[in-house]
Amino acid sequence: MVTRPRDTQGSLPFDEAGSSAQSAQESSPDEVEGGPRRAGRPRVWASDAERKRAYRARLAADFAEPERLRRELRAERQSTMAKDREIARLKRDLARSEALVAAASSRQDQLERMITALEFKVEDWRSRARALSKRNDEERAQREAIDRRRSSSGDPKPRLELPNLPTKGVPPRPPTRGQA
Repeated sequence: MVTRPRDTQGSLPFDEAGSSAQSAQESSPDEVEGGPRRAGRPRVWASDAERKRAYRARLAADFAEPERLRRELRAERQSTMAKDREIARLKRDLARSEALVAAASSRQDQLERMITALEFKVEDWRSRARALSKRNDEERAQREAIDRRRSSSGDPKPRLELPNLPTKGVPPRPPTRGQA
C-alpha cells in the first residue's frame, strides 16, 4: 500500500504519487555519480583505504580517551599523595609545636613557682637582716650605755694583762738587784 506524504513530512524517494514521484526521479536512489547504485547500505568511503583510515582514527579516538583519563587519574593520584604527605607533615609540625608549647608552658609555670619561692626567701632574709640590724643597734646602745655609766662612775676598771706567750702564761719575775 502506498502512503501519501503528510504536509509536515517531506517526500520520500519511493513515493510514486504525482509531483513527489518527479522529485524522486530527479534524485533517483539507483543512480550515483559514478553509475548505478549498488544494493545494500550506501558507501560512505570511496575506497577501502579511506574506510580503514577512518576505522583506525575511530579506534585511536576510542583508545585515546581512556588513556587521557588514565593520565588525569595518575596526575590526580600524585597530587592527592603530595597533599596527603603535606597534611601529614603539617600534622607532625602541629604536634611538635603543641609539645613545645606544653613544655614551655610547664617550664614557665615551674619558673613562676620558683620565683615566688625565691621572693618568699628574699623576704625572709630581709626580715632576718632587719631583726639582726635591730639587735645590733640594741646591743650597741647597751654597750654605749655601759660605757657611759663606767665613764661617769670615775673608777676606771683595772686594765687586763695579757698572758706573756714566750713565758707560756707565767708572769715574768721582777728583776732582782744583782741581776740587772
